[in-house]
Amino acid sequence: MIDLKNNKISHQSAEIIAEIIKVNSRSLSVLDLRWNDLGEVGAQIIYPSLAFNSALRVIGLDDNRISSQTLVQIA
Repeated sequence: MIDLKNNKISHQSAEIIAEIIKVNSRSLSVLDLRWNDLGEVGAQIIYPSLAFNSALRVIGLDDNRISSQTLVQIA
């Protein structure tokens, strides 16, 4: 589990988050990014990395300025 909630993370850090998801593809099961500032751009950067992670079961993205349409894609 990685808890990064409420850390003012913006889309500029999304590539690092995406790499964390890929590198920990078998061990990362929960990633909490709630209450940050990823926005649509950050979500679009992170989204493709999810395909590389077979262990991730929960990703918290509430309150990140991400549209419900984008969240449906990720879910």
